[in-house]
Amino acid sequence: MAKIRSFIAVEVPFFSSIGSAIEALKSTRLVAKFVEPQNMHLTLRFLGDIDETDVPAIMDGMKQAASDISPFEMELSGMGFFPGGKRINVIWLGFEGAEPLKDFVSRLSSEFEKSNIRPEGMDSREFTPHLTIARVKYPGDKRRVIEVINSYSSTTFGILSVDKILLKKSVLQRSGPIYSTLGSVLLR
Repeated sequence: MAKIRSFIAVEVPFFSSIGSAIEALKSTRLVAKFVEPQNMHLTLRFLGDIDETDVPAIMDGMKQAASDISPFEMELSGMGFFPGGKRINVIWLGFEGAEPLKDFVSRLSSEFEKSNIRPEGMDSREFTPHLTIARVKYPGDKRRVIEVINSYSSTTFGILSVDKILLKKSVLQRSGPIYSTLGSVLLR
């Protein structure tokens, strides 16, 4: 049985303001892997390796979890980093208005339980909506990096219209991941 590395997500357009923020971060000599514009997405739930035969059941669970969610808009705003304190591992942008997606993720877990779907690598942490823009290898001048992050802490990068939720396949390559869509659920 073929295994598919997968996740459930909402695609995020690459706003020019994101590019400006990335350039500001690069100017600090930060050593990081920046997310490619075509790979920008908000991960709702990482599933890990799933059996190809589970895709229809996962799609059914997604449809049920999204059944009463209408299309909506979110604001991409603010910049921060994980895990916090003195360590900078991931630099992210935040979302305002993501409550419908929080509801979706909560319902998705229930739907998967009802259908006895238990992806081995599924992330069970609380959903915290964020857009990863960089995975930090070496922060370089950490003080300067934090100054740049703080300078974008209240910036609005764009308004995102959400009208579908995607089941994505991820193929890891040396040059970076390649994502493709296995299925989508339209919000009504």
